[in-house]
Parts: sequence; C-alpha cells; structure tokens
Amino acid sequence: MADQLAGEAEAFAETISNEMGKTIREARNEVRRAQNTLRLSGDAAVTLHGEIIPCAIVAVAPDKQPTSPINRSA
Repeated sequence: MADQLAGEAEAFAETISNEMGKTIREARNEVRRAQNTLRLSGDAAVTLHGEIIPCAIVAVAPDKQPTSPINRSA
C-alpha cells in the first residue's frame, strides 16, 4: 500500500492541500508520514508474534474509551 501511495503522492498532496488548506509542503510531508506509517505497520505485523502491548485506558465518556500507549522504555 505504501508503494501505491508513493505512486500517487503528488495527487494526494494536492488534494490534501486543496481540501484542508495546508501548504503543499505540509501536505507532501503528511503523505510521506502516511507512507512511513504503512511501512512500519506492515513490518510490525510480520515481526510481532502474539505479543500484547499494554496501553492505558482514559475514560472520557461512557461510550468512548480512547487509548494511549504506555512508554515501555521507562
């Protein structure tokens, strides 16, 4: 998916810039970050072997429970 995104990176950047009002430079950076996220996620899917990564639950509303990762290096 990251490679497909890279192939259309400029078109995505232009769309982000037009729709969100970001500069083209900001939009290009956002597309690059998305590519990196996809690559890292794909790599993680291959290397994780059933590990459970704990995270803190922060209650905001009864129907919503956003999570934030716990710093494992601490």
